[in-house]
Amino acid sequence: MNEDTRGKFIERTSEDGVRYAIYVPENVNADTQVFTYVHGSGGPSGDWRNSQNGVLEHGSDSIIIMPTMTWSSDWGKKTMKIVNDVKQEYGITNTTVSASGFSMGGFCGYETVLENIRQNPDAEPQTVFFIDDYGRGTYYGYENAVKDQEVMQTFKDNQTIFFLYEPSGKGAGQATAYAKAGINVIRVKCVGQDHVGINKKFFQNGVYDFQAGGMLPSENYVYQIYNNETGKWEEIPYENVANKDALYEYFNIDTFVSNMNRLYTLPDITIKSSNKALETYLNAIRRELRNTTFLTANFNEASFDSTTKVPTTIPDIITEYFTMTSSLLNSIANKTVSIARIAGEIELLDKNMASRLENINSEDELYSIAQPIPQVPITDQITTEDDEMIPIIKEEDIKEETTEQDTTKQQEVVPEKEQEVVPIIPVTKEEPTTEDTKTEQPTENNKPSKPEQSTTQEPTTEDKIPIEEDFPKYEELYSTDDKIVYNYNDEYKVVIHHEDGKITGVEHYYDYKTTEDATTAVEQLKLEYKDNENFDQVIQKDQYVKVLFKEDIYKDMTLDQFKENYKDLEEVLEKKEGE
Repeated sequence: MNEDTRGKFIERTSEDGVRYAIYVPENVNADTQVFTYVHGSGGPSGDWRNSQNGVLEHGSDSIIIMPTMTWSSDWGKKTMKIVNDVKQEYGITNTTVSASGFSMGGFCGYETVLENIRQNPDAEPQTVFFIDDYGRGTYYGYENAVKDQEVMQTFKDNQTIFFLYEPSGKGAGQATAYAKAGINVIRVKCVGQDHVGINKKFFQNGVYDFQAGGMLPSENYVYQIYNNETGKWEEIPYENVANKDALYEYFNIDTFVSNMNRLYTLPDITIKSSNKALETYLNAIRRELRNTTFLTANFNEASFDSTTKVPTTIPDIITEYFTMTSSLLNSIANKTVSIARIAGEIELLDKNMASRLENINSEDELYSIAQPIPQVPITDQITTEDDEMIPIIKEEDIKEETTEQDTTKQQEVVPEKEQEVVPIIPVTKEEPTTEDTKTEQPTENNKPSKPEQSTTQEPTTEDKIPIEEDFPKYEELYSTDDKIVYNYNDEYKVVIHHEDGKITGVEHYYDYKTTEDATTAVEQLKLEYKDNENFDQVIQKDQYVKVLFKEDIYKDMTLDQFKENYKDLEEVLEKKEGE
C-alpha cells in the first residue's frame, strides 16, 4: 500500500474474491495490532459509513480490515487469509487478531478469532466484540455453539474474552450461555443507545483499539460479569475493564511472557514528517526499553517452605514485581506509538490546510465563496469527501430544472415488467397490482384492472392487495386499521396484518435503496432466517424485500398476545401535516 493512502480507508478484493475496506495507520511496525469488523444485513454502505467515519475522526493505532459478508462456511479462513496477507505485506509478526461483527454479522468476529487461534495456538488471549449481535452463527444458534466442546475448549485454552454490546432491554440468553460454558464474558449494557447507535458509538469511542492499548468508554456504559453462584449478572467497577491490562488482571490472565517477548523485539517507529526530531526522541525511549537490564535478569519462579508466611510470600511478590514492571514498560511503548500517530495526523492536517489555502487563493474561488447562498432548499452537502467546493447553483436554474423534472415525471410510463412482483419463491395468486401501478395489467379474462386507488383511501375487502404483492414506499408504511407497523432498530419494519382481531400475516419489510443492493441481500436474508422454523419465503420488488412467516407463528395467538412481543419497539404511525 502506498504511504499516501495511510490514514484513510481504501477498498481491495482478496484472492478469494472477497471485497474489503482497509485502514492502515501512519506508523506500522512488527507489533501493530489487527482489528476486523463485519457489517450487518443492511450491507456495507450504511454500516461502513458510520464505522469508518468514527475511525477517521478518532484515529487508530491498529490496522482495520472490513470484509463484506459472504456467509460461507469457511468465512473464518477467508478472513484470516486477508489478515495474513496484510501482516506479510507490513512485516507484522504478532499473532493477535481482535474481531467484531454487527447485527447479522455478529458471528463473523467469533469465526475469525476462532480460526486465528487454530492457526496460532500460542497466541495471547484474543478478543471478540459482539456489537448488538443477531448473527445466525452465534445469537440464533448459540445453544448449539456452546455444545461444541472443541470450539469452547479452544476459546478457554486461549483465555479469549467475549464482549457483548447490547441495548438495555436485551435478554441475557446468549451472554449467559457463553459464561456458563467457561468463556470470559463481559456484558456491556449501552444506556440510551439503539441498535444503530450502539454500532456508531463503538467506533466513535475507539473501542477497536482495545488490543493496541486503548481505553474502553465509561460514560453511558455498564459492564457486567456473570456470577456462577447466584446465577445473576452483576455490575463490576469500570476500573476493572478500563484497558487490556486491567481486564487481564481481573481475569487472572498472565501476560508476563507475551509482554517480555514484545519488549525483546521492540522495533523503532517511523514518523512521516520532514522534521525528524520527534522520531529521534521517541526511538531513543524505545531503545532504552529494548535494552533495559530488566530484560536480562534471570527470573525463575521459586518456592520456600517455612513455619511462617513471610518466606512463602516472597515468590508471589517477585512474580508480581516482574509482571507489573513488564506491563509498565509495554504501556510506555504504547504511549510512544500514540504520540507518533498524533504527529502523523498533524502533518496530514498541515498538508490538507496548505492544499485548501492554494484553492482559496484563486480570485474565482474567493468570488464564489463571497456570493450569497440562493434562498432555495438545499439537501446535498456543500463539500465532497475530498473537501472540494461544489459549484453554487443559481435559483433560476433550479426552478427550470425542477419544472423539467416534474414534466418528465408526469409523462413517465412504467414498463409492465417493472410493475410485477417477482418473488424469489414463486407465488401463484393472481390478484390486482399495487396502488402505485399506473398501467393496466391483464387479468385472467383479459379484462382491464380496477382503476387506481386513491392514496388516501383504504381499499375495500374485495380490493385488498395480497401481502405477497403489496410493496409500498418504505417511508409510507405505517400502522392502519388492518395492520400494525413497528420500527425494528432502523433495520427493517415489522408488519402485523390483521382482520377482526385475528392475525392474517407477519412480515419483515426491508428497504435497500437500490434494486442491485436488494438483489444481493436476498440470498443473505435466506441464510439469516433459515434456522427460524416459522420462516416462509423471501420476495423482492425493486429496492424492497419482504421476509414472510408461516401461519404457525401466530395461529394460536390473539392480536394482543402477539403485540406483547413487540412492546419495546416503536410503533410507526402516520405523520400528520405539520409534524
